Amino acid sequence: MRKILGVLWRLVKWGALALLVVVAIAFAVNARDEKLSPEAQALMQLPANPYRPDQNIYVALLGFDAPVGESVIVRGQAKIDHYNGLLDEQLKDPLFTMPTPWPAGFKALKFQGKTELGHPRDYSFWPSVRDNGSKIDQLLAANRELYQRFLALRDLPGYFEIELPSVFTDIAYPPTELRNLFLARFALLMQTGSNAQKHQAMIDFGRDINLWRRVLAGDGALISKMLAIASIQNDYLVLSDLLADPHTSIPEEIDSCVPDVNVAEWNIGKAFASEFQFHLFMHKQIREIIATGWQPPGSSDSRAVRWFMRAVWGPLGGWFFKVNATENLEAQLMNELARESSISPATFELQRVRYQTWLGQHDSTLHAIYNPMGKILVDIAAPTYGNYPLRAYDAAALQRLVRLSLEIRQHQIAFADIPVFMKQHPEWSTHPASGSAFSWNANAGEISIHTVSQQPADRRFAVRVWRKLAE
Repeated sequence: MRKILGVLWRLVKWGALALLVVVAIAFAVNARDEKLSPEAQALMQLPANPYRPDQNIYVALLGFDAPVGESVIVRGQAKIDHYNGLLDEQLKDPLFTMPTPWPAGFKALKFQGKTELGHPRDYSFWPSVRDNGSKIDQLLAANRELYQRFLALRDLPGYFEIELPSVFTDIAYPPTELRNLFLARFALLMQTGSNAQKHQAMIDFGRDINLWRRVLAGDGALISKMLAIASIQNDYLVLSDLLADPHTSIPEEIDSCVPDVNVAEWNIGKAFASEFQFHLFMHKQIREIIATGWQPPGSSDSRAVRWFMRAVWGPLGGWFFKVNATENLEAQLMNELARESSISPATFELQRVRYQTWLGQHDSTLHAIYNPMGKILVDIAAPTYGNYPLRAYDAAALQRLVRLSLEIRQHQIAFADIPVFMKQHPEWSTHPASGSAFSWNANAGEISIHTVSQQPADRRFAVRVWRKLAE
């Protein structure tokens, strides 16, 4: 027994000594931070805003709910100024709640009523509109001011987010009910309107697509790109329902709404510079709470938990969080994502492998002893970001699919001849990024896309195809 205890003691002693050596090495390795890389310094520079407030879609959207008679631009700019003036308070307290910038008694202009027509991406939307024309007219009358504001957005030349990035940055988007009402009115006019009304509706529809393309091409965070993509997708899905309806004629203007896909237009690489700026705010906030030893107010945690939190968010945690090293790694990640966003169909798979390889190389070092807190932050973000550039290219594939649907209708291709037609025209019937062929389901009369990204379950990447009434 004495011999066993002696062995155990030696194991404990040498284990403790080894642990002390590792801890000493960890402290020594983390004694210095890196110098900022040229890539990180470049991403720290905010782009110049080329638009006046009255030219900026972003400002108009932030002031969209201003009272009747008040300028949406004035209200939007006031909201931005109020937000930017409170950034210091946000830095000091992660639980900070942004106070409302509106004066007492302010009544935001809200959408009145409910469309209750289903979602534009559902096949049921198109026929339900035809059966609810009077309701659509009532909603237009009840929301005329908001509707006119929405139409006025199309006259603004560009989109540029001028709230400084943080966790409290406002999301600029019109009410979803208003977007659905616009698409419902378009669908109604295309089914029941006069030729003149159809002509104007088609022009308005094309201007809506161009509005969201300007948002997509503008300077803003990733969420603005995803919202723009979703808006364009909804437009194209409604357009595909028009093309599939043999009872509805199509005007000549429809060609300009579905041009051949230009893959470069779906590059969202600029968004990752904005995402880098968001992470800069997070790093500053972490430094601030480490420096002040911030603790959640009224914490009911045990003494041990509170001690641990003080250690993590105090000088000990700060020792193992190297800001420059973290920002250098973030800059590498964002530049890799920007490169992945610049997809060439010829090198699509190669670029995907390149990004996954980069993740694998850095994943093996994420939990190393140098800068562990910073690397954990990057580790959390890296896997989720890679899917977003691919979502943009799936939207480009949907645009191409709708173009294929248009060509099938214009050439009056019979169902039996669709497979041959698709093979003859890969420029319309293959994914613009991966090159995979679209799938034809004759029983459903539907063509679908093999997406290259993980998409939400409720997204539709298929369209029904026009068929002669007698076919």
